[in-house]
Amino acid sequence: MRKNTCAATILFSFFLGTPAFAEKDYSLDRLFAYPNIYGTAPSALSWSPDSTTLAFLWNAQGERFRDIYLVRAVDGNVRRLTDVKTMARIQTEGDVKTPEQQAEEEAYDRGISEFVWSPDSRSLAFVLHGDLFMIGSAGRDPVREIVRSQTSESDLRYSPDGTLLSFVRSQNLWTVDLRTGGTRQLTALSANKPVSAYPAVSPIQEYEWSPDGSAIALMLWDTKALEDIVIPDYLPDRTETSPWKRSYTGMPVFETMLGVVGRDGGRIRWVEWGGEAWFNNSETEYNRSFAWSPDSKSLLINWNDGSYSLRRILVADRATLALRKVYEEKQHPFFWHIDALWSPDGSGILLTSEKDGYRHIYSVPAAGGPAVQLTKGPWDVLSLTVPPKGSEIVFTSSQPDPRERHVCMLPPAGGAPRRLSTAPGSYLPAVSDDGRRCAATYSRYLHPPDLLLLDPSGGAPRVVLKTEPPGLASVVRPEPEYVEFANEEDGCILRGLLLKPMDLDPSKKYPAVVSNVYAGTARNEWHQYDLLDMYMAEQLGFVILRVDFRASAGYGRDFHYGYYQKMGIVDSAEAVSAAKYLRSLPFVDPARIGIWGSSYGGFLTLMTLFTHPGAFQAGVAWKPVSDWRLYTDDYTAQRLGRPVEFPDVYTRTSPITHVNGLADPLLIIHGMQDDNVLFQDTVRLVQKLLESGKTFDVAFYPRSNHTLTYWQECRMDLMKRTARFLEQHLGPGLSVAVPPR
Repeated sequence: MRKNTCAATILFSFFLGTPAFAEKDYSLDRLFAYPNIYGTAPSALSWSPDSTTLAFLWNAQGERFRDIYLVRAVDGNVRRLTDVKTMARIQTEGDVKTPEQQAEEEAYDRGISEFVWSPDSRSLAFVLHGDLFMIGSAGRDPVREIVRSQTSESDLRYSPDGTLLSFVRSQNLWTVDLRTGGTRQLTALSANKPVSAYPAVSPIQEYEWSPDGSAIALMLWDTKALEDIVIPDYLPDRTETSPWKRSYTGMPVFETMLGVVGRDGGRIRWVEWGGEAWFNNSETEYNRSFAWSPDSKSLLINWNDGSYSLRRILVADRATLALRKVYEEKQHPFFWHIDALWSPDGSGILLTSEKDGYRHIYSVPAAGGPAVQLTKGPWDVLSLTVPPKGSEIVFTSSQPDPRERHVCMLPPAGGAPRRLSTAPGSYLPAVSDDGRRCAATYSRYLHPPDLLLLDPSGGAPRVVLKTEPPGLASVVRPEPEYVEFANEEDGCILRGLLLKPMDLDPSKKYPAVVSNVYAGTARNEWHQYDLLDMYMAEQLGFVILRVDFRASAGYGRDFHYGYYQKMGIVDSAEAVSAAKYLRSLPFVDPARIGIWGSSYGGFLTLMTLFTHPGAFQAGVAWKPVSDWRLYTDDYTAQRLGRPVEFPDVYTRTSPITHVNGLADPLLIIHGMQDDNVLFQDTVRLVQKLLESGKTFDVAFYPRSNHTLTYWQECRMDLMKRTARFLEQHLGPGLSVAVPPR
């Protein structure tokens, strides 16, 4: 075996070199070139168990391949730990690639997919190309191979004593003994055959070691009721199909199973639900679905039913798996984000609820009892963290403005939150186990994430890594304005971000675009789509408006659930109000306003054009839902009910039933390998449009799935095609002077 020397120990130098282009070159060929001009965002932030060092995945050149980097809390020094790009993959028999295929494989290699700290903080285990490796955190020793096979391994966890490394392989749970190198299969859940990927590549969704290291709790989805479908691939000489599993709305929902297995494996003991199945699913956003108590004697379970409107916090006794109800709540129409976490000493449970109209933190005794509200105010708690060895609660909040996300700390008894973040924008935190360290990525509109160290004691945030390469750092960027306007249909105040060309002449008239329509897209944070906005503003002379439509988080319960059984109805009215707001601005040409959106935003674009003809002069819909009957139950039934109960709701909210209303230019773009919003949605919609005699444009990408920007040739075409279509139908830049008043 070839000796590995893929460890990097030098301190990392920040971006240096000549800027990639002049500071006002906003061409799409530059903005969406690869490597990414906007760099690579730090991801998977994780503190060492001793709270001294932060690890994260990153690429310094803006490429896809990610290595592990470390930051010392004491001085903020950033150091590259791994350099594993040259490590060879295992080649299977008959796996012969052309030079072009090999080059593409290397270009799209994402590098290290996950890592985990050892309990003693002295090493990290990681997954590269589906194999397991280890490296010392000091970086002095070479990478050590742990498990390498033709079958992929994933979901690494250390046993609490650090002697075993657990992982998932072929749908089952395994361990490797780090002292002997021996592997052991702990479960026998299947015949070790690949499973169709939706809703997961493995039926083991989550698992967790008990703190005493004697057992593992694991959660699975029972997917046997899902429908088998195929997704065709037309690029080979003979059409090929990929098998897939899908839960169409109205079908039986996949139930959730929770079991416990011993450290050495054996038969799984399953929790019995008493006739009321648990429906944990991919669309209910959990902080965690279950968790061991600090003393390893109980399991906390975050339970909801198949209607998505009843939640319970249950505690299962480890010895008997008997269930005890600690908390129950009903909410119409459904629960979206559910938190339930043990307090550090196990005496209480911290949860989030929207019972007072906003999502706030509550505490209930582990033995049961009334819930005590810990936070209050007209703002939402967006995420919750309870450091297991800490003395305070950490959460993100929508105060002081719902277009932002800030990091706060709170005593366990409640009181006034203490905000750690300062500058406007969005912060995504990672907290150490003792609660004394807090790192965060910080971004804002048109500015990619930087890595910060926040000070829980109240000191100023420290920037330890600026990830923006010189090519973008040198570009002069416009600053957005916070704006508000009313939805004319119900008076609800809507908030947005307005981006104007930097050389805007207020005496002239400019085209405008309501951009990236979707819930939450007016949040002041980075997304690569920001660069399309900047191109349209600075190169085409468009005024850009982003809007937080109904269902955006941060605005309270009524706003968030305000599109229940009215998807595409209430928010298309909001889109029309956005257009009217733009028309009220003296520098916007009222006859030249466009709209575009992606996924749900593509659906909303269709509904707006079909049901409000003339409100916009052009629209572009990426990968849109056209018929909600074809979408998944876990998303759709929450928001519309089920079609057998509410057939009229599905008719009213599906664009395919409103095609006769199209009167404005429309471009539809869809990936043919889409396993989320099926390409079938666009195919059926196109047929309906043809039957109705409508004129429209359509483009499809043969090898793209729901991530249209994954393949570089598709990403570049997508941006150019979208901008070109809007320019074609709205016209470029400013037009005529405003007549004197």
